[in-house]
Amino acid sequence: MTDIQRWQITISIIALLVGLAGGGAMGALITWYATSRRGRIQPVGHKIDIVPVMKQKNDASLRTKVIVSRGDKEYTFKNLFLVNVEVVDKGNQDIQEFRFGITLGGADLIVHHDYQAPDRHHSIAYSLASPEEPKPELDYVLTPFNRQDIYSFKLYVVIPEGEDEPNLITLSSPHPIKFTSMPTWKELIVEKIEITNIGVGPVRLLIKR
Repeated sequence: MTDIQRWQITISIIALLVGLAGGGAMGALITWYATSRRGRIQPVGHKIDIVPVMKQKNDASLRTKVIVSRGDKEYTFKNLFLVNVEVVDKGNQDIQEFRFGITLGGADLIVHHDYQAPDRHHSIAYSLASPEEPKPELDYVLTPFNRQDIYSFKLYVVIPEGEDEPNLITLSSPHPIKFTSMPTWKELIVEKIEITNIGVGPVRLLIKR
């Protein structure tokens, strides 16, 4: 193909695009793209951090327990973990009322929970869990769940004797969304330790362990 032929093809393509734009086809294409983008499955970011509060070892010579007082009653736990859950609206739409649930694995149970909304104009409705009535799952309703809104939850979880840590924790929702994992604080700290960036003047040394 000669250079002249290439130029003729290029000019023809440009003329076609200009004609489409003038005829409204380009506007229809842009509208279709915007509509499909709004209608895509919305991503909801989440991260789960697990912190041991009391972890009883089977071969420990010293037996310890956590005592939780509730009114005039006391409850003791040998293996208690604090599970921090955070959800973020990563999509391009605001959700007026977002429903989702947290489900524990195995025989793990939630004995207490707390939450934090972004501000006083955001509210959280929830199911109950307590030492008297521990639950393997909790349901929440976030109102509203706008773009980039962050809601935080603290779950106090007990696990059966003989197990080292909580089983897999899953999030689910009836909405057309997809939960996407975000790095936890532990993962960010490990990454920071593993990658060291040293700079001396114009020279930079990157050490990756």
